[in-house]
Amino acid sequence: MRNGRRQDYFQIPLPSSSHAYAGEWFYFRNIGDPPLADGVVLPPNYVGRALVFTGVAPSRQKQWEWGRDKKHANQVDFLLEKINTLRRCDLTSAKLVSTFLRRRVQPLWFRCFPMWEYVGLADPDRCLSEKLTSEDVRLRLTAITEGALSASLSGGPSALNHSIRSDLIRLFLDTR
Repeated sequence: MRNGRRQDYFQIPLPSSSHAYAGEWFYFRNIGDPPLADGVVLPPNYVGRALVFTGVAPSRQKQWEWGRDKKHANQVDFLLEKINTLRRCDLTSAKLVSTFLRRRVQPLWFRCFPMWEYVGLADPDRCLSEKLTSEDVRLRLTAITEGALSASLSGGPSALNHSIRSDLIRLFLDTR
């Protein structure tokens, strides 16, 4: 999927094996709409789905083949340019992962609002409302990455939210 551009991505070391978790895995199929926080309006093009256990393992789909879709190659290149700009501003893998941990949001989850509009403990995209201490974040980061990123949380840009705006946001809002 990286097509010879591994150096352009954030390097996030993960455990070398997930076999210990295999007995706990289960699969979902998507049906219905997810519950939303009061006042949240979905975009007009949103097709909602909720998760339901199917009891059947997923089958290999054609679109799961290795590599990126050629029709989306220009989008990938555009986003990699933006990622590299953030890396030059000293954003690290550790800061990136710790932002998701601290905010208690899932990286690939559908969001009510972009991450740069995060509003704190009341944010509708949070999985849990309890606040994590800096030490809790560091411990979770160490566990997720087997200690590889635990020492690299200092420096770099601060995570953006509804009260911290930055020209960096324009990087991703630019269109070609």
